Amino acid sequence: MLEYLETAWTREVDDLGFSAPLDDNGQCGNDGRYDVFIWRGVDGAFVDAIAENSATVYDDYTTYMAIDPTGSTGNELLDTTLAHEFNHAVQASDDWWESALIFEMSATFIEALVYPDQDDYYFTLEDFQKHPNWSLFYDDNYRTWYMYGAAMYLHFLSERYFPTDPAFIARIWRMSRSDPAIGRPDYIDALRAVLLNDRGIDLEITIAEFMQWRWFVATFDDGAHFQHGADWPTPVAHREFDATMSQISIEMNVMIYGAEYLRIRNNDSQPRDFRIVLQQSDTDVEWRLATVNGADVINTLSVAPLSEEVVVATVVPVSPVSSATLDFRRRAATLTLDEI
Repeated sequence: MLEYLETAWTREVDDLGFSAPLDDNGQCGNDGRYDVFIWRGVDGAFVDAIAENSATVYDDYTTYMAIDPTGSTGNELLDTTLAHEFNHAVQASDDWWESALIFEMSATFIEALVYPDQDDYYFTLEDFQKHPNWSLFYDDNYRTWYMYGAAMYLHFLSERYFPTDPAFIARIWRMSRSDPAIGRPDYIDALRAVLLNDRGIDLEITIAEFMQWRWFVATFDDGAHFQHGADWPTPVAHREFDATMSQISIEMNVMIYGAEYLRIRNNDSQPRDFRIVLQQSDTDVEWRLATVNGADVINTLSVAPLSEEVVVATVVPVSPVSSATLDFRRRAATLTLDEI
């Protein structure tokens, strides 16, 4: 376990640039060094706060870690579990008060950076892929593994925009430091700023593009998107339609930063062309329609003979939101495809 923790520290703090765990000045354990307790009976592992750091205006905390290696983590999961929990410890050195989703998606992403040959997180992707109409930032209060599987978005950012710069994740956490009385910047602000400052790209553009990439996993992997797409076990949930129908009407209910997937299959020897009409009443969101191959769907859609098109409808806010203003109400829209 000590070897695994040393590996996690070297990779996360020394290599990636995360802030080291804060010195607790002997408030836990005998000295200020970071404390990890082998704690039979907790059945897993956790990181918990000790005290707020009064020397800073932002909400950083000292913490400790507890783990039961005989519990559900098991010896085969010790390396990635410790890397995951240690990431919570370094997160606390920058910002201890964020959405649980942000903590878990980040720590799950870090597992793969510390131990790239492990597939321990793969199973979490199933719950994430089951719910594409949930917001990317939806905190489901640990009812499923969704928050952990949301690390898929960070894998997308790493492979698409930061292929030689995995330290972007540490910069996001450092930029999220804020006075708790103000609460800004938060993680979404920090993510937006790093994307814009480092890569000149808007957050909403990356999310819409991620929703396209999200299709190409498991049986739909095409070798041109995620590095481990063929190994990830679960295709994204989608609805299927027959392109030979003269009209297709689809009712959609999606959260902000969520998406709906429509697979339109043409088994006929003739092409099918459709006029596209999207009706929705919310003025604070925009529905972005595109094929998963990246082509915008504006007024028409063509489906070639003996082929298919997969359309993804992604909901993004018209104006930038933060975690304080992002709501998880379902936004309703009707998409109609009329044969031309």
